[in-house]
Amino acid sequence: MSLFRNITILITMILIMNVEAASGIGGLAGGSSTGKISEQIENAMLDGNWGLVREVVSGSNEHRIAGDTVFIGRPASAFDTCIDGDELRSKKKYPVYKSVYVGSVKDYKDGVRDGWTNKLVGHDFRRYPLNYKSKKTVCANNGKRCREIPVTIRQETQREITVKEYVRTVGRNNPRDIYQDLNTELYEIEVCH
Repeated sequence: MSLFRNITILITMILIMNVEAASGIGGLAGGSSTGKISEQIENAMLDGNWGLVREVVSGSNEHRIAGDTVFIGRPASAFDTCIDGDELRSKKKYPVYKSVYVGSVKDYKDGVRDGWTNKLVGHDFRRYPLNYKSKKTVCANNGKRCREIPVTIRQETQREITVKEYVRTVGRNNPRDIYQDLNTELYEIEVCH
């Protein structure tokens, strides 16, 4: 019985060694799939084919896009927005809701018995000005004297989009993924049609 077990283990080890020798460094013969994906992303970025870049990155667990966030009332991707005059606008329409009083005894769809509910009134684009005013807190005397000052924020229409590639995960108790920059290219937000 033990001779049969030893022969089985030996055959298994030989098969594993043959598979490892045939597969090379990057997995199975033909190289690393991550390397091929990285090359495809870099070529698409150089050609300005951002649709292909997004498609390849969304299908990969090893890559992600950074630097594409713009503000249209809430954070959004620069790829999903366009310039409409002096505003940034979403390319697709979103639902618009209005708060409506339905009576204090009704529990109308939202599960809260306060008499109010949100009712769908239509669909519209999300919009936000390219230049908008905000406030910034400025402190002096080690944070003991603070005040808010008005500032004008200008959203840039050109974004530096970076595709990052997964390197490794570090940390035992609080693990986090480490990414390195694969490629960075300028993306110009297009004008709405």
